[in-house]
Amino acid sequence: MRVHRAFLWYAVVATIALGCAHRGAQPGVAAGEHEPEQGAALEVENNTTLDVRIYLLLGGLPVRLGTVMGMSTAMFDLKPDAIARDVRLFASPVGSRRRTITDPVGVKPGQTVSLRLDNMLRSYRLSVW
Repeated sequence: MRVHRAFLWYAVVATIALGCAHRGAQPGVAAGEHEPEQGAALEVENNTTLDVRIYLLLGGLPVRLGTVMGMSTAMFDLKPDAIARDVRLFASPVGSRRRTITDPVGVKPGQTVSLRLDNMLRSYRLSVW
């Protein structure tokens, strides 16, 4: 039980810290420079009646992507710095202690990751194309 509380505490602190981070304006691409790397997309289909918060686990730290309402589908952008390696997804339903952490999956720029959360988060389906 202490491990779960510690994990939740670290998740809250990391989420607050990342939410407070400020990014400066990024300049446009000048002639002769390389185009910025392309990101990837995440599609989450929530087949539960609960709203589910979706996190991307990077180095063990959760980065919140957003919330998917119950019985709906949502799309999220994955930034290039977060996808050049194996990633794991973490789904945490609002108002429930049940959660799902996916197996690591390799994602390359331009790909789409599809996460289907089954009823009550007992199982999930993960595909990349």
